[in-house]
Amino acid sequence: MRTTFVTAIVLLGVIGSAVAITWTNHVRRSLFGELDQIDAERDRIQIEWGQLQIEQSTWAESDRIEGVASEKLDLHASRASSTVIVVAE
Repeated sequence: MRTTFVTAIVLLGVIGSAVAITWTNHVRRSLFGELDQIDAERDRIQIEWGQLQIEQSTWAESDRIEGVASEKLDLHASRASSTVIVVAE
C-alpha cells in the first residue's frame, strides 16, 4: 500500500512537472512573439525619427528661409548705405 501511495505521488509530480513545462513554453513563445512585434515597432519609429530629422534640417536651411522671406514676405537684406547706427549718449 505504501508503494502505491509513493507511486501515485511520483506520478502526480511527473504530470505536474510536464504541465508546468508545457505552460512555461507556451508563455515563453507568447512573450517572444510580443517582443518581436515591439522590436519591429521600435525599428519603424527609429526610421520615422530619422526621416523627420532630415525633413527638419531641410526646412530649416538658411538659404530656404531667405528665399521664402524674399518671395512670400517681400523681405530683403538691408544695404550698408541704408543702415543707420544709433549711439546712446
